[in-house]
Amino acid sequence: MALVLDERETLKGIYGSHPFGTAQAVDIHAALRSYTIWGARQLFLDTQTGSLEVGKDADIAVWNKNPYKIPSRELRNLHCEITMLSGEIVFDARKNKGPYQGQD
Repeated sequence: MALVLDERETLKGIYGSHPFGTAQAVDIHAALRSYTIWGARQLFLDTQTGSLEVGKDADIAVWNKNPYKIPSRELRNLHCEITMLSGEIVFDARKNKGPYQGQD
């Protein structure tokens, strides 16, 4: 699943000043909950994953900026600094490598 958190812009205003579908847009809070705790609940995994709590899997992505504090049009420029799966670092941008990088 890909997370699309991008503010839509029209192409040269051909279809008007507002892109189609903006009434169905969600904010960053709802978008991230959709991929974390709400998704875990749908899969009946909310006691194991979906939020940061003692005893749950530590699957975490650390971004270079706080997605809650930047304009939505800048979300496309976020870069992942660290990725952890089950509490283990599997990607570290500072080292520019991880055990899964470059594998098919």
